[in-house]
Amino acid sequence: ESCITMGNSWSYVPNDEYKSANKIVHMLLRIISRGGNLLLNIGPSPNGDFSDTAYDRLRDIGSWMKVHEEAVYETKPLAPYEDGNVLYLQSKDKKTVFVYVLSDDKNDDVVLPASVSLKNIALSKKSKVVYMDAPNEKIKFQTTEGATILNIPAKLQNKIAGKYAVSFKIVL
Repeated sequence: ESCITMGNSWSYVPNDEYKSANKIVHMLLRIISRGGNLLLNIGPSPNGDFSDTAYDRLRDIGSWMKVHEEAVYETKPLAPYEDGNVLYLQSKDKKTVFVYVLSDDKNDDVVLPASVSLKNIALSKKSKVVYMDAPNEKIKFQTTEGATILNIPAKLQNKIAGKYAVSFKIVL
C-alpha cells in the first residue's frame, strides 16, 4: 500500500502546493500496475474544509475515473508492468488486459502515435480491442514475434486523445 499526500504535508498548510491531477493519476496507475493500493491524503483546514485546489483535483481525477474505472478497480499486475509510457494491468480472471498510454509528466494531454507496441501480449483472431476513451473507434492489431502492435486510426493520431492516461481494453 502506498500513501501519498495531495499537497506537501500530511496536515493543513495554508496555500500548500498541490500535486497535479496528471501526477496523481500516473502515481495511481504505477502503484496498481505493481499490485499496490493508493491512499491519497488531503489535509483539511481547522474548519474541516479543503482548499479549492483540492476540490479541483478531486473533480478532475473523478472525471477521469468515470471513463477508466473498469481498468483500475479489480485489476492486478501484468508483466512487464511498464514499458516507457505504457502500463499493463489485467482483470482478476486474466481474460482481459488493460493497457494504458500515459501523457508525459509535464503535459496533461495524451497524444497517440500511429501505433502502440505491446510487449509479451499475444492476441488471437478472436481477441477484441476497445479504446476506452472512444469505444466506437475500431482498433486493429497485428501480432508479431513476442509483441502485438495496436494500429491507431489516422483520425486519432498525433492529436489530443485524452487527459493523463488513455486505455485500451483487450479481451483475449
